[in-house]
Amino acid sequence: MRYIQVNYMKSLFLMLASPSVLYMIYSICLISNVPYTSCVIMGGLYAALDMSALVYNPVCHRSTYVHHISVQFLYFYCVYYNWVFHSLASTISLYACFSTLSYLVNYRLSIRESNNEYEQIINDISLLIYCANSIFNWVVQLYFIIFYFNIFIDHWCFKTLYVFSIFMIINDDIFLMKYLYKNISLEYYNGFFENWRRHSLLTTNK
Repeated sequence: MRYIQVNYMKSLFLMLASPSVLYMIYSICLISNVPYTSCVIMGGLYAALDMSALVYNPVCHRSTYVHHISVQFLYFYCVYYNWVFHSLASTISLYACFSTLSYLVNYRLSIRESNNEYEQIINDISLLIYCANSIFNWVVQLYFIIFYFNIFIDHWCFKTLYVFSIFMIINDDIFLMKYLYKNISLEYYNGFFENWRRHSLLTTNK
């Protein structure tokens, strides 16, 4: 029950933070600047929400457990480097920003098996948003790895560990996408369009 509440609160906070996150993406990608104040607030919030999910649901899928633990280490790494642009703080912040924009996924998890009449639609929309954000995220991460890693001030071993951590987080993202995909129901939409067609026929015949 508490894990459901955590997901609900997480989705709410991330939704409210989305405008700030869009500015952060713009600032890092186009101005080559990590907005310090926004990152301190958003980073702390994001890490705290992930930790609360871990505390209230310690018995979770292994990839999810690794994901939550990785977020904590990555957050403290950013704090250690004081959110400097020419460091892994840039790519870490970007990954968190794109993940924030997928807040609807957390809301979807908060209403699972709740008999919510819109659960199916929310499931499918959240999957589309999640996939789109993830693809953009992975492309941006790859771009920074190729063109910025050689000028980042971090030691090569930390860069290697970061890439390894990102692969583990991506693995959890894919695991969650598969969960959402398995819950797609074409019968739901067939019934919806059939009801819409019947309603249209009745309206036309009046």
